[in-house]
Amino acid sequence: MFSPLNLVTSDALSGAFLPRYAATKTDDLLRASALYRAMRFLLIVVGVLVVVALVVFGNGIVEVLVPQSTQRFTSLTYAMVVAMLVGAIPYLLYNLAGYLCMAHDDYLPSSIRATGQSIGLIVGTVCGYTLSRPTLLAWGFTAAYLLMWSWCAIRVQRRNYLSPSVGGVLRISQLRRYVGASREIARPMRLLIWMPILSQVVIVTEKYSAGSLGTSAIAAVDYARIISETAVLVISMPIGLAALPRFATLSAREFRDSLERVISVLIPVAVVVSVLAFVEARGIVKVLFGRGEFDEASVNLTADISAGFALGIWALLLNYFLTKTMNSRFRNWDAVATIAISAVVTLTARPFLVGELGATGLGLAVSVGAIIGAIYATARLAVFLRTVTLIVSMFPTFVVGYLVGAYLDDCTWNGVAAGIGAVSLVGIVNMLAAPAPRAALRSILSGRRRDAEMERSEQTAHNGELIDQESSE
Repeated sequence: MFSPLNLVTSDALSGAFLPRYAATKTDDLLRASALYRAMRFLLIVVGVLVVVALVVFGNGIVEVLVPQSTQRFTSLTYAMVVAMLVGAIPYLLYNLAGYLCMAHDDYLPSSIRATGQSIGLIVGTVCGYTLSRPTLLAWGFTAAYLLMWSWCAIRVQRRNYLSPSVGGVLRISQLRRYVGASREIARPMRLLIWMPILSQVVIVTEKYSAGSLGTSAIAAVDYARIISETAVLVISMPIGLAALPRFATLSAREFRDSLERVISVLIPVAVVVSVLAFVEARGIVKVLFGRGEFDEASVNLTADISAGFALGIWALLLNYFLTKTMNSRFRNWDAVATIAISAVVTLTARPFLVGELGATGLGLAVSVGAIIGAIYATARLAVFLRTVTLIVSMFPTFVVGYLVGAYLDDCTWNGVAAGIGAVSLVGIVNMLAAPAPRAALRSILSGRRRDAEMERSEQTAHNGELIDQESSE
């Protein structure tokens, strides 16, 4: 279900809608609101088409993606797809409303999306296990987005994020404005649509390659991706999405300074995460998933794939942020090229790596592609040398990571915690000892203090005006 929906909810939506809306709303809220309504109508149309297509062809698609599947496997997968399709349109509209709120400096809807989805899946999983109905896991997803979308719609209305002229029944006099807004979105979307298409090609072909190794490898890839994608969700996504509306309004000099400050902190953090995910790959998998039917063979298979992903997690984190940065500056060709290079390298390297390394090659191919893509992106944004310098400055963290992997191979809770603690501690000290990250952190913290002081001053002045007004009355 996510493969077609992500074509319009990931890079195409955030890169085409969010920076354009943020740049427009300050001068013309009515036009910006028309932009939102046009995008909402487009998403509803896309959602209906996806729902109809997957209801009709879902069984056949499952059989193509997993050629060795049993009838029970296919039927269960199709039943889950149908359950999730009920929440498809709320999923699309919640994503769009989250970007709208973000453009108004309201980050709560976007920040709780992953948490709300996870809670829904957890509740669905518990109900499905208790009642012996696995499809309830998928219904947990649907219920989560029905509730979150309802809440967010009320929030948007109460905070008056849209011009009142946008509400109500669509009038003939408004059609010209909405058509113009649609064209304004369509131009960048025609280009940006290739970013999610390429990403989904990588993921779908990855499923096919995993299926050739057996159905257990398909599940192992998903488990391994949870670890790498969680890092992107927690670290790069908030920074990248926050950059979309903010970077769009900065001057060239301000943009350059802000970009260098962010990557001076992001790259060291990404390196620490990548080292941790690699040296503790087996321990993390065993601690998180190693129970019940998830036996030792499943742990080893998932850990091998996860280790391959881990080598490039730092590049995945960096690429996500840099492509959002390019979107914010309307450099969409460079953003698409970054994803295209990563995808082509991954697709080219995967058959060879899987043939030589087995399941490990599935994750390693993604890492190789991400690293090559990161080289291109940093070069285009003129931060390649700074990136290399920052990675080299983290050498002590690499050494400690090697020692932890070589001499602390303990897959218990205590062993994994000790390994993570050792690498994290050295990584933090290493980061603070390096000049560029230390200066960037100092600048970011001082900037936050200035913003807080300005907000307090504005609030004090506002309160003073109210007191003077009441006194005069």
